[in-house]
Amino acid sequence: MQSTPEICKYKGILTHWKDYPEGSIERAKSLGIDVWSTSKGLETTLQLWETKLCVLRREKPWQALGLKSAEEFVKAVVGKTTREIGKEITKRTQIQTYHRDNPEAKQEDIAKRFGVSQQYVSKVTTENFDSKESVVVPDHLVGSEAKADFRKLPAELQEMVTSRQVSLNQAAIQAGIRKKPLPDEACVKAFLKAENKLQVLDALIDKLTDEQRCYFIESIKRKDAEPKCK
Repeated sequence: MQSTPEICKYKGILTHWKDYPEGSIERAKSLGIDVWSTSKGLETTLQLWETKLCVLRREKPWQALGLKSAEEFVKAVVGKTTREIGKEITKRTQIQTYHRDNPEAKQEDIAKRFGVSQQYVSKVTTENFDSKESVVVPDHLVGSEAKADFRKLPAELQEMVTSRQVSLNQAAIQAGIRKKPLPDEACVKAFLKAENKLQVLDALIDKLTDEQRCYFIESIKRKDAEPKCK
């Protein structure tokens, strides 16, 4: 796996970019890691990439880093223009789809069909997937989902999870693999798990907006109405 781009390195970045103040260098660098990770992901679609660009243009992280535009920011983080990345994602997706639909096709034939090298076909259809399976997952991570998310992390975040400097959930959120739960969703989850639900309510309900309180109450009603397993 490639390491985090130099421009995005910051020892304090451990969580999702939204957790940092607007306009801060930490937020800009963390968003840069998110953009970089998305551009490299084998499962990234063109739609996802365009969504990331919309977020980028709205947040304007290049300003905190002394850059002039979104295009300059992407070039500094990924090393390619937004158009080049879009073309690469499109071609990569087409190759993967063709390979999946035609498993008997040889890599050499696929390479000729899409005008790329055989090495590139091997990279996007087999090598990277095989290397993910060969990653050593730390013993404290259990379950197939946790192990799969760990393998998707950049090498730098894998090291931090292995040494327990950061949790898998924090690392996955940072890498864009998992979404940070919304406050109302976190409240529902905490409430349903707690033994003393009244105590949890006292601690959490005041933090919610009126809209979030409505979501919370309706969610609890739905859960309470569900049949209980015996």
